[in-house]
Amino acid sequence: MTQVFYSTRPAPNGPQPPQRKASLRWLWPVSIACGTVLLALAPDGPGTSGAATLGIFALAVWAWVATKLSDTYVALCACLFLLGAGSMQTGELFLALADPTIWLLIGAFLVAAGVGASGLANYVGLRMVARARSVRQLFYLLTLALCLTAFAIPATSGRAALALPIFTVLAGVFAAQRRIVVGLSLLVPSVVLLSAVASLIGAGAHLVTNQLLATAGYAPIDFLFWLLLGTPLALLSSLAACELILRQQVPADQRGRLETEVRAQLLQHAAGRMSPTMYRAGGILLAVVLAWATGPLTGMDPAVAALGGAALMNFPGLTGAKLSTSLKGTPLNILMFLAFTLALGTALSNTGAAGWLIALLFAPVGLLGAGAPAVTLALITAISLAAHLLIQSRSARSTVLIPLVIPLAIEQGVNPVAAAFLSTAAAGFCHTLTSSAKPVALFSDLPDTPTFTPADLRRFAAWFAPMMFGLLMIFTWIVWPAFGLHPLMTHQN
Repeated sequence: MTQVFYSTRPAPNGPQPPQRKASLRWLWPVSIACGTVLLALAPDGPGTSGAATLGIFALAVWAWVATKLSDTYVALCACLFLLGAGSMQTGELFLALADPTIWLLIGAFLVAAGVGASGLANYVGLRMVARARSVRQLFYLLTLALCLTAFAIPATSGRAALALPIFTVLAGVFAAQRRIVVGLSLLVPSVVLLSAVASLIGAGAHLVTNQLLATAGYAPIDFLFWLLLGTPLALLSSLAACELILRQQVPADQRGRLETEVRAQLLQHAAGRMSPTMYRAGGILLAVVLAWATGPLTGMDPAVAALGGAALMNFPGLTGAKLSTSLKGTPLNILMFLAFTLALGTALSNTGAAGWLIALLFAPVGLLGAGAPAVTLALITAISLAAHLLIQSRSARSTVLIPLVIPLAIEQGVNPVAAAFLSTAAAGFCHTLTSSAKPVALFSDLPDTPTFTPADLRRFAAWFAPMMFGLLMIFTWIVWPAFGLHPLMTHQN
């Protein structure tokens, strides 16, 4: 008989040793801290204040990328560390919290609450797509409807949430055609993100860019000029994305004429007339947008126009919105994050840390001579397009990039306003990962509804990224100069 002996070891009672991956994770902040000390002591460094700012800035970026901490919490801690290091004054932080851009967003959110409460947004969206005679037309009409929301609804996450009921209706209508539903699930967040550049309030990152330009001594881009620069790019990029999604997701034999039953369902959902509350909400919204557009002529501050529209939109019984409910729906997290990132970006500029870092990293570009401006603009575009792979928040990307873009542009003979707008527009591309943007994450996993897969998203991004790069270069050198935004400082108005 063969005897087999078994032996076991008791499980250790004490705590398990930390995994190597977890320990390496904290190597970055330790390295950043050590690098900050060495930078402060370096004879040709940015100085103690500049080194501290760069170190805190680098730690904030690391926390945004590598930890699960809230973006707003990270930005708050970064501002507190800047105060402790003496790189920011208390008054500068409070000024950021009271900045007119914050009140502009508050007013815009309250106006948007009235539009949503009246049912106007869903009514207009469904009426537009109900005009479609084919699947291709439906995709394009939905794209145009989503583009229009950029002028009324602040923040891309809010616009994506507003579009969700329309998508739910369309998903039910096309339940038997899975590929169409998957295509629509990718179309909605893609267009929401790409079309945001049409409006100054389309994304918090736009307000960050404007404020950082003002901090650097340049005139911010007003609502009307932003509209002229951004709307053509928003439309062309959104339509290009629509066509690419159609070709990648919807088989050719399903892009044709809508079936009679499908058309009947669409018309049924879009039936009815605009209610008096919808008319009133639409009139107030139009008045607010006109006030923003004519602000440079009338002298009315955009924030005052937004707050005035918010007061009208939430007047009892006028649009169906109540101020208490609208205030509860206002995303305080977004507003606070915007204020803290404004303060962080201002500190980078005021301490000279951003200028020193750019002079160090991009000195070889200056050796290109006459070709330096073109290479600089191409680098800004490429870096801004790829930034979403590391930094998920659009506002955080602008906070990181714009303080670096402005001194880089000045150093290489590029118009800093054009460079800042280019970087902000390019940062609207954030489609590679489901975690790259909130609208993408929202539509990536909906219960009982087929949606796009991560592989679908990567395939779209692989084709669309070079298309977007080429489109941005065309606008930088041809389209925007026609509106008065020249890429070179020698042509700056």
